[in-house]
Amino acid sequence: MGGPRARLLDVYADGIHLNAVGSYLCAATFYATLFRDNPRGLNARLYHVEDDRLAGTINEAVWKVVSGHPLAGVAP
Repeated sequence: MGGPRARLLDVYADGIHLNAVGSYLCAATFYATLFRDNPRGLNARLYHVEDDRLAGTINEAVWKVVSGHPLAGVAP
């Protein structure tokens, strides 16, 4: 299977439960939303995400969505 759906499934360990990357994605999203702060600098290694570039990409994407979506309660 290819395309966006395949990439989306990369955050799941078994199709239902999140793997390390999925858990970090959720953590970064919760952090950004609750603290109204960019998740840049969070320690992704606590979630067993060893790829710093991937963690940075997740942080950027999370902040772009959370800070820009009016229902997140973070946008100015």
